[in-house]
Amino acid sequence: MFTVPDASPLNVQAENTWTPHTIPLRWTHIPVHLLNGILTGYRIRYQAIEMGQCPYEENPREVIIPAENVSTVLKGLESFAVYRIEVTGLTIKGDGPSEVIFAGNQRYLLTYREQFREFNRNLAVSVPLPSTNILIEKTASFGGSFCLVFTIS
Repeated sequence: MFTVPDASPLNVQAENTWTPHTIPLRWTHIPVHLLNGILTGYRIRYQAIEMGQCPYEENPREVIIPAENVSTVLKGLESFAVYRIEVTGLTIKGDGPSEVIFAGNQRYLLTYREQFREFNRNLAVSVPLPSTNILIEKTASFGGSFCLVFTIS
């Protein structure tokens, strides 16, 4: 009788990358004796859970990958974020168990964890590096903590 797989995809790995909007992802197939049917694909659910070092939550996203593939690149991601990534094998009966990993696409990060009574829009940043540009990508305030994420080029 066909059911859902007994195991999750194996060796799920994500490359922590310097590319700000992508994460390469790979895994190995579920062993045939644990499939309990015909593998129809892999469901990948992913969600940003941290921006810089501040808690962050976006709506979960999902892609379905054909059964013959064992890699993909997650695209259109938030810069400087940590993602919760869940990979599940699929049969016609449904989803099997998931393998969950965490991966990020972070570059430069500056976090201020001080209490602010009022947000100062004239914040000055001094960087002791031979750089030409500072691009402020994200700002966020969480419970009195302030996070500033920037790229130095």
